[in-house]
This record gives sequence, structure tokens and C-alpha cells, in this order.
Amino acid sequence: MADQTFNIHGALDGGIVVFGNNNENRLYLPTASADSVARTQPVFGIVTALPDEFAAASVLLDDAQNPSTIADDRAQYVFGTMPSRDAQRPHDVVLTLLGDTGNTAAAESCANLIRSFPSVDIVIMCGIACGVPVPVPVPDRPERNVGLGDIAVATWGIADYDHVVEHDDGRRPRQSFPLPSPLLVRLARYLEAVEMRGDRPWEPYIDRALTVIPSFARPDLVGDRYPQVRYGMIGSADRSLRSARVRDELASSHRLIAIEMEGKGVGSAGFAGGLEWFVVRGISDYGDANTTRLWRGYASVVAAAYVRALLAECPPLTPRGGHPQATGGARQR
Repeated sequence: MADQTFNIHGALDGGIVVFGNNNENRLYLPTASADSVARTQPVFGIVTALPDEFAAASVLLDDAQNPSTIADDRAQYVFGTMPSRDAQRPHDVVLTLLGDTGNTAAAESCANLIRSFPSVDIVIMCGIACGVPVPVPVPDRPERNVGLGDIAVATWGIADYDHVVEHDDGRRPRQSFPLPSPLLVRLARYLEAVEMRGDRPWEPYIDRALTVIPSFARPDLVGDRYPQVRYGMIGSADRSLRSARVRDELASSHRLIAIEMEGKGVGSAGFAGGLEWFVVRGISDYGDANTTRLWRGYASVVAAAYVRALLAECPPLTPRGGHPQATGGARQR
């Protein structure tokens, strides 16, 4: 799979078109009116850091629309729905893309989302991460056997591994990190249980996304294998790892299954704003010297597919209250 960079371009009738290199894989999202923006009360906010992640999440929204900007907020948001446990009452969802990678950008974006959409109750970071492989598979610890294209779910939480106090005898965590959403942890445990009986509800969503973005297909099609889901602790700091030695040291110290750069920002900002938060990642590389972009598209798709499957098990939630304030430029190009 060639490297894929997605861009957002204004359409002549007020919508947006998301497409890849050479104008491939067009995805059209109609623009919402100012009135529809004002009426929208999303309960879930989904945050992505890379265009690949945004594109993958976009195609798994139902009735996706791109609204005008929100007053005093420069971010672009996509409204849509995802299924809930009640087929007649889908979840209202708002999706956004960071202006940059890293925890600072993630915290800023999450804070803006919370302010612009006071109805949001849970924020989900959805995207890619580097996985922590083991030299030899561990049969009795399947969560440790992390491979490319797998899904890492932070049911144990986020390890803010650089927020430490240095002592002569070593480093210690400066403070504990807030726990992930109890509701979504419970639902992830339920999905783990149903997978044991052979049900994997995220797999049809992977297929659905790949019909829209076929260039995001799994790079190695040996056996057309679907991803494995790994549950545990995900590490987060502003480090883009290219060292297997450092990766393994961090993983050993914090019992990590994956490492990324935005979960800390989303978790901290969400907690500070009184929201629940959660992190789902697709494994795109191993954080070593051999890291490439080859798996980014597929890893983005599998993470988005798992988020949709997770929300499909969640009962409808009541918005926290309040309406976003839409600007007058509802049909900006």
C-alpha cells in the first residue's frame, strides 16, 4: 500500500470532500446548516490526530455532515451518528482532527471540543500507535502477543510515563493518571467475552470502511486475517519512538501493550473538564528503526471499527446539556 495522505477540500455546494493522493477514494460529507448545528447535542466526541485516522473514522459515521465552525473555535467538526444498543436511538457523535500531533495538541483540542459541545459526556481518542511485540508468543498471556494491524484497547488506562520525579535511586511517577471511562471499560470487557464465543462485531465494520477506502486494506493479505484485540495499558508521552531498546524498557517498566502520543492529553483534559475518556488504537508499527507508514491506513480503520462496535453495545445516553453556538458561515467553502 502506498503512503496515503488525506486532505479536506471545500465542495462547491457547501460540503466537503475527503480524498487521498491523485484524487482517489473520494468521500463526500454534506455540510450541515447553522440550524442543524445548533440542534445537535452529541454525547460522544471522537478525537483523531492524523488525516488517515480522521478519514477512517469519517467513513464509519452514519449520516455524516461537516458543519460550519463553532464560535471561538477554529477546529473543524463532523457530526454523525453511530448505533447504540437501542436501534431506534443512535448515538449523536462529533468527530474532530487535531491541528498537530502530540499531547499538547490533543489536550487543546479536547478542551475546545468540551467548550464548544457541552453536551459531550465521553471523549474517545481513536487512531494508531506503536505496538510492543514479544520475541516469542506467550500462550497464557495473549494480550502480550501484539502484532501489526491489531487493536489495542486501554482498559487498564494510560501510563503517563514521562511525568516523573527523578531521584538518585531512580525515577518514580509524579502522580497517578485518571482512570478511563468505567462504562466503556465494562463494555470492552463484554466485547472481550463475546469474542471468546466467536463473535467479533468490529469485523463487518472493517469491511465496510475498506469498501470506501480500499487503499487502506491490510498490507499483507495472507489468509485475509482480521486483527486481534489486545486489552491493557497504553503508554503516552511526546516521544515518537524509533528505538526497540527504549520501547522495551518502557514496556517492561509500565506493562505496556502499545505506546502513543495523544492519550495523555485527551485523558487529562477530559478528566479536568468532568468528562469520561477512553483510548482505542490500531497498531501501525513497532516503534523501532524499521518503522514506516505502510500500516497506517489499516491500523486507523481497525481502531475506528472497534469504536463503532463498542458504542453499538452502549445504551443511549442523555446529553449533558447545552447547545453549541454555530457561526453564521454555515456554507463556508
